[in-house]
Amino acid sequence: MKKLPLLFLLLLAACTPAEEQAPTMETTETPAQMIPQEIVVDDAVLTSVYQDYLSESNPWIQINIEGLDPMVIELFPDVAPQTVDHILALINDGFYEDMIFHRVIETFMIQGGDPTATGAGGAGINVIGEFAANDIDNPLSHGRGVMSMARATDYNSASSQFFIVHQNSDFLDGGYAAFGGLISGFSTLDTIATTSTVQGDRPAREIVITSIQQISR
Repeated sequence: MKKLPLLFLLLLAACTPAEEQAPTMETTETPAQMIPQEIVVDDAVLTSVYQDYLSESNPWIQINIEGLDPMVIELFPDVAPQTVDHILALINDGFYEDMIFHRVIETFMIQGGDPTATGAGGAGINVIGEFAANDIDNPLSHGRGVMSMARATDYNSASSQFFIVHQNSDFLDGGYAAFGGLISGFSTLDTIATTSTVQGDRPAREIVITSIQQISR
């Protein structure tokens, strides 16, 4: 993993060297279309850390990305119910349209969901941090393909920024609200995670999230 520059917009208090790379943020109308389609589940899901959390009753969302195949995520309301409700509300309000993945670190994670594209933006509302450090049980480990919430130092500061783990990063366990897992689109995850970056781990070429939609199973 490459060494990260210190960013004044991306700070964590009392971090270990590994935790200094954690996904962070500072806080400052139409329902999504239910798209019937056939989703081919990637083989990697069968050996994922979230295999046991998969359920026919869990909602699926699709991240549509300009020029790349979409990524389909299964959300786990049994693991982080308030986080899932919060994300679905934003999605169904059409919040995640024409945003970018503003922070990408190979072998670690890809991060998006900031309407300002600076790493400091959010939706104007926060969600309670559903993880052990905040006295809330969340057993889902941050393995490859897991979707989780970025936050600032305040445990309850997560708003709209999320990240998807590229390679296992269990040092984040207990401090970040993992709430979903990649079902389809691991090749897209790898393409984004290995893209060329500039200062601040920002992709040299914009990787645009055209929309995020809830889809039917």
